[in-house]
Amino acid sequence: MPLYVNTDDYHAALDQIVAAPSDDPLLDPRSRITIILGEVLDIWPDSIRDDCEPSVKEAA
Repeated sequence: MPLYVNTDDYHAALDQIVAAPSDDPLLDPRSRITIILGEVLDIWPDSIRDDCEPSVKEAA
């Protein structure tokens, strides 16, 4: 089940993680972390919820 958090809180946490030192300078830290949060942990900003969840009509 996905976890949706307030978009501002999501981006604030993401900014803090990005500010941490990176082991690989060739990777874009923000993109790497966004993929980890979404694809691995299933944590998404609430601003995309309507784009990702099927509507009641589609589910019926």
